[in-house]
Amino acid sequence: MAVGKFAVYEFDENANDYVENKNNLKIEITVDETFDNNHRVVSQRNSPVGQFTFTSLDSGEHKFCITPKHTNWSKKAKHRVFFDLIVGDAKPLVDSKRDSDVSFLTLKTNELIMKLNNIKREQSLLRLKEATFRDTSESVNSSTTKCIHPKPTKPENIATCSDDGVIGPCVGLVGTLMSIETIKILTKYYNTETNPYKPVMLVYSGYMANDGQMLKTFKMRGKKPDCLCGKLSKEMIENINYSQFCGKIDYDVLNDKHRINFANLSALENPVIVDVRPKEQFAISNLRDQENFKVINIPYTSLIRLDDKSLQELLPKDSPIVAVCKMGNDSRLSTKYLLGKGFDVYDLRGGLNEYSKTHNFHVYW
Repeated sequence: MAVGKFAVYEFDENANDYVENKNNLKIEITVDETFDNNHRVVSQRNSPVGQFTFTSLDSGEHKFCITPKHTNWSKKAKHRVFFDLIVGDAKPLVDSKRDSDVSFLTLKTNELIMKLNNIKREQSLLRLKEATFRDTSESVNSSTTKCIHPKPTKPENIATCSDDGVIGPCVGLVGTLMSIETIKILTKYYNTETNPYKPVMLVYSGYMANDGQMLKTFKMRGKKPDCLCGKLSKEMIENINYSQFCGKIDYDVLNDKHRINFANLSALENPVIVDVRPKEQFAISNLRDQENFKVINIPYTSLIRLDDKSLQELLPKDSPIVAVCKMGNDSRLSTKYLLGKGFDVYDLRGGLNEYSKTHNFHVYW
């Protein structure tokens, strides 16, 4: 605790001396913690002679400002200021008989208790996080993500980047770390004799900067012998439909009557291809340059938001519509939606991924 005592006297020309002016003079006092972005801890208006107190939890430079304020603002007067500051134990400065002192100490004590409780709560959360990381480290038994997380994520916890967004800096940081490791492999930084490669798991958390725990590294053991990833071929892995595998959305919403293979597409008369992928993917590769069909792009998330009038203007009523996407998931949902609006529409089985197996076509991944 710090206690400041002050006395301000005004020059009286008649007395030719500095005297106390209790009637027309007030003193404004402010104290700022310059080490904490000029946080103001004292701001009060007092009589010319008095004192003020404040508590600072951290040591550092403070700025004291004592400003005389005369009731007659046009008067120009000279003032003499006496100021003493006592820093240290508050016990000899507190009078228990003064209600203001007791109230002030009660307020400061409650503030300290709240800060202490917050510190304890943060420490408990940190210990819990450390225990979680420790348990993860002990249970890790593979160099593949599938071995670390053998069970798929719960459907309700899965979200797409377009729905929930992406924290760009986090992705950029991880990409940078991956690039560095790739360069090290290409330049043969690792070797079996002097500098062998040791698999590690790097955990990054953007929410633990204050604790200095943003990056944690765990040693990795060998691959689990029963790991599914070790048994899958490259072709099998590429063809996994992750959204369907996790069960996020039920895509089995159509019967065979409204599903068609690309080989049978020519059986339709003047079909219109509706590509329901995002516009960025459509711009990279689409069927417009591959086939002699009319191709339009309406992303699925935009399609389901269109009113009936807009759908009538964008889509033909006298020609069959074929919905297509990358894997055949959103196209099925789009087909079901448009069928409910009265359109003659079909889903292209397997999407552009299936089409690329028999045609020179690049699928945006």
